[in-house]
Amino acid sequence: MDMFCNNCGQRGHPFRECQDPILSCGIILLRNKRAPRERVQLPVDTVNDIEVLMVRRKDSMSFAEFVRGKYNPQDTAYVQSLIENMSRAEVARLLAEPFDQIWMKVWSDRRDHELLLAREKFEQVKPMLTTVVAQYEEAEWGFPKGRRTRCETDIVCAEREFFEETNIRRPSYLVVSGVQFEETFVGTNGIAYQHRYFVGLVKDPVDIHRRFTDMQRREISAIGWKTLSECLQLTRPHYVQRPEILEQLVRVIKTIEVRLPNE
Repeated sequence: MDMFCNNCGQRGHPFRECQDPILSCGIILLRNKRAPRERVQLPVDTVNDIEVLMVRRKDSMSFAEFVRGKYNPQDTAYVQSLIENMSRAEVARLLAEPFDQIWMKVWSDRRDHELLLAREKFEQVKPMLTTVVAQYEEAEWGFPKGRRTRCETDIVCAEREFFEETNIRRPSYLVVSGVQFEETFVGTNGIAYQHRYFVGLVKDPVDIHRRFTDMQRREISAIGWKTLSECLQLTRPHYVQRPEILEQLVRVIKTIEVRLPNE
């Protein structure tokens, strides 16, 4: 059977053997905060009028890696880095709740062998949770995105993942033709990632304050409109190309003409 890699889109190897950064595709959705219920028109003179839709991870990347036991207990520098990049609430959970209970909440499965190994590692490094200080109040904020399924195109993946994380349907926004951003970085877990983003403009009023769907609850813990300056402030240091993406986005907002007829 010919193997197919969902990550790079090439045949001949499975996902786990792919040498490319782990790819996710998403959409950066824009609205005008002065007229949030109206269609976005580009260009705009005042960039501060534009807001982008962001989501906050359900669990920080470091917390998920820590609970899964994806570390060597003897590598105290790496364990310290994981703890520092968690939220303070996550560290408090690790100290207060039974480990098995946390595992089930994070991963929703037993996998007894993996759970046993992760619990053993946790007990070895647990004292560090009282000496290392977490640096963040909350998990990472980012743009809605996710990984491709088999034979899925980038844009189809981006639209599907955007809906799953925001519950905003495709007719509510326009994807700007010919505009795409990419960022490549090494996560706090030492793994290389690449994110590809399309730009969307709000066409119809969207309600982000509805009760989360089951899909959203599995992926995110919050959703909100942020100015570009707020987006930059929320960006973790390992997203080294995020400031460049935001600069490119500003140029798009100021120079590309997109006129959506009001219906």
